[in-house]
Amino acid sequence: ISATKDCELIVTVEEHTIQGGLGSAVAEALADAGVLRRLLRLGLPDRFIDQASPAAMNAEAGLLAADIVRVVAGLSRRTAKAQDKPSTARPRLV
Repeated sequence: ISATKDCELIVTVEEHTIQGGLGSAVAEALADAGVLRRLLRLGLPDRFIDQASPAAMNAEAGLLAADIVRVVAGLSRRTAKAQDKPSTARPRLV
């Protein structure tokens, strides 16, 4: 929880469905601690995906590194635009 102190956006990424996963646990922990942060949970869709290599399944679900960067960068730009200021957000791993 203390690692989220300076975060405007928390992103969780998991190689399975997001229901009941890491993002859900993070959301519960934040809520229980009374911490209000934007949370983006990325994972496989809750539908059947043809079995393939993990890389192929992640590509189909938009979970490749480039996909994740594009989504997070887009959110940062939209947030900055809504606040009428340039985006200076720098991702960091916690």
